[in-house]
Amino acid sequence: MMVMKKATLLLLVALNLEFVSAQDTPLEIPGTLFKIAPQNFIDNTLKVGAEAFSKNKKYSYTVYFSASYSYTESNQNNYYYPAGFGGEFQFRKYIAPLSLNTTKRGKEYLQGIYVGLYAQGGKYETQDSQLAFIFDPNTSVQTPVTYTKQEDITSIGGGFTIGFHRTLWKVLYFDVYLGGGLQGGDIIKTYTPDIPPEPYGFYEYYDIFDPRYHGVMPKFGLHIGVML
Repeated sequence: MMVMKKATLLLLVALNLEFVSAQDTPLEIPGTLFKIAPQNFIDNTLKVGAEAFSKNKKYSYTVYFSASYSYTESNQNNYYYPAGFGGEFQFRKYIAPLSLNTTKRGKEYLQGIYVGLYAQGGKYETQDSQLAFIFDPNTSVQTPVTYTKQEDITSIGGGFTIGFHRTLWKVLYFDVYLGGGLQGGDIIKTYTPDIPPEPYGFYEYYDIFDPRYHGVMPKFGLHIGVML
């Protein structure tokens, strides 16, 4: 136990020294940032990428890759997200390029504002068991049927964003953005046993974080980056 306490204390001291060292480092406008999207953890997705700036720092190119995980089996009472992989490309123009600023307390920070155009897409799949009611028009009887549904999803979308970039503690880059666009794609459904594609009393709802969502959608969030 004593060894563990000493090791923890040494780790905290090392992290504190590194933080102080970072505070003393002069701020530089980055060439490339590594970024992560923490809000995507909500839907069991890991999204990471990089933003590369042009030489004059007025433009940047951003590429993200994502991997989603979901349980292979679910039921009609639980909302589930499909599993798969996705990607996003974004071109940004900094209408207020990242520039050095100083707070009233003399702390330096970088700040900039951009507008961007993005395109995204991915391939996903999911499988779950559900209950439906099959209506027989000849007898007017509704028969409950439990079935398995396999979905193979192709998702594509595009739109624009407006974002605000600022550093914190000289080492973290906070990228807050808001925008919108369109999302669509294709969903191939396979039922076992075979049932009508739209069983009576069955309704599907997909939220805006689901790659199966179709239509106009908002795009907002936070990316946290560090300089490479």
